[in-house]
Amino acid sequence: MSSPMEFSCLGYALRNWTDFAFTFLPEDNTGRWRAPLAVPFFPSLVNLFSVFLLPESPHWLVWVSRIEEAFANLAAYKGTTAGDEMIKTEIAGIELSLEATAKSKSVAKEKFSKDDEEHLLYRFSLCIVLQFFQQMCGGNPISVMLAACALTRKFLCSFIAFFAIDRLGRRAVFMISGTSMCICMLALAVTNSFGSDNKHATIASAIFIFVFNCFYPIGFLGGNFLYCTEVAPVKLRVAVDMSSVSTANHWLWNFVVVMITPVALDTIGYQY
Repeated sequence: MSSPMEFSCLGYALRNWTDFAFTFLPEDNTGRWRAPLAVPFFPSLVNLFSVFLLPESPHWLVWVSRIEEAFANLAAYKGTTAGDEMIKTEIAGIELSLEATAKSKSVAKEKFSKDDEEHLLYRFSLCIVLQFFQQMCGGNPISVMLAACALTRKFLCSFIAFFAIDRLGRRAVFMISGTSMCICMLALAVTNSFGSDNKHATIASAIFIFVFNCFYPIGFLGGNFLYCTEVAPVKLRVAVDMSSVSTANHWLWNFVVVMITPVALDTIGYQY
């Protein structure tokens, strides 16, 4: 889960560096804004045509009873043959998970029931709250203000999460990342309270912004999506995907942050 987010971050950084490069053109040159709009068109063409070459999900194929295709596609993923015992075992596991889903009672009713033995409501709440705080911690406004610089730093620091998340565990990575960001925000509140006329406080503020941006991707650039997928039981990954709902919540608050940040910065400044 961390790797796709790293490449996504790299893509945003390259886009912003491209925009920055074309700012050196004269202001009356239309290429100043046309070129940055045109450059993303070419990678989009690659996505458009390559998607037709992607094999279908074996899980979905089993769900719609296209078992032979599921065997073939899973074998292609694993680099082996459809008759391999490993492939048979994995397909059997998929079939069992789908059967368990079909036999389970109403997911919505079970989720909010008092007899919730699997603590589904608790798990669901964890996913929602985690994605909420991922957006509200301040990482996105910094990326908007610092653009290419911030996104490049995020991309480089995200490799720390790539190596740490399995070695230290999900909670440890979240705690390290979250605590460090909290300290940076407290420091920013103090340094910004001195006003922009204080040179030393301004320098300290800039440093803490960059330090914050280093710790943000360690826990909250991809780890939050991974955690939301892992805490969901198998039946909710099929019937009502808990990770999908939490991701929708993530982008909802992303929209809120993008809409309120410019107004808040103009109105209350550093206090936001």
